[in-house]
Amino acid sequence: MVRARDELLDNLEQLEREIESRFTEVVRMRGGFVTDDGDMGIILALSHADLMLVELDEVSGLSTDELKQRLGNLIRMGVVERINDRYRIRGTHGE
Repeated sequence: MVRARDELLDNLEQLEREIESRFTEVVRMRGGFVTDDGDMGIILALSHADLMLVELDEVSGLSTDELKQRLGNLIRMGVVERINDRYRIRGTHGE
């Protein structure tokens, strides 16, 4: 039981490091990339998984129109990409 708890804690710590790394990469990738809480919420949601618009709509708390606009901006900036019906953060090094 203790070992399972320790493994879960290790996995959580690794996930937190990966999220922090992705945020750092986004900031570095865009140089002076400035965003607000709405954009960061989208980026945070996508750092966990590739999501469809309806899924992002549920977790973002933004109106559908605002979400589409923000996603369009993030795509134009090269932070997010759309593949079929899912959105995701671009590759680790912005490839």
